[in-house]
Amino acid sequence: SSKRAIPTFDSDDEESDAPGSPVYASSGGDDEEVDDDDLDDDDEEEVVVRRPSRKKKDTKRKRASTGGGSASKKASSAKKKQVSKAAKPDPKIELLDPAIYAERTEESKPWCRYCGAVESSGWSRSPWGPRMLCIVHYVDWHQKKTLDLKPFGKEAPALPIRPDLNTQFKYLAWKKEKDERQREAGEDEQALRAVREAEAAEEQ
Repeated sequence: SSKRAIPTFDSDDEESDAPGSPVYASSGGDDEEVDDDDLDDDDEEEVVVRRPSRKKKDTKRKRASTGGGSASKKASSAKKKQVSKAAKPDPKIELLDPAIYAERTEESKPWCRYCGAVESSGWSRSPWGPRMLCIVHYVDWHQKKTLDLKPFGKEAPALPIRPDLNTQFKYLAWKKEKDERQREAGEDEQALRAVREAEAAEEQ
């Protein structure tokens, strides 16, 4: 029940505002006059005090101490990627038959004049003309500026300059892994669809 002001009477009537006027003692704030009906015991009001929950504060403190849930997940996923990359060695580079390059040149099929790759995710321009660099060495030459092709002349080479850096084997390994992941994802989706269809049939 809430605390109510208890009327007290000042002994000196001259100092009071009116003869017999009550002076209300309260716990603080401005004094207010209360009617006699308001002082009835049956009209006591219940005051419910709600304290803020500490659960949210504790959660925020926990996130602050651990660096946040999303940040920790990103760090763990990045760590897993680093481990997976370190565990998989680069595929072995094999030297291709030089006759392949002559055939592809006659048929106007692209191949990288720098590394000799005949398979790539894309082909781009070079100092000798269009579609004569694989995407990896185009980035090194044109964007990163880490590959200098000026010393090799203005005419397109008939054979690759650095066949030991052929990028097609790494690309093919990546493509194979990607196809396997897509195949597994498709199989999982088909299995899940079959389960849902079976559950729907049972409900009917």
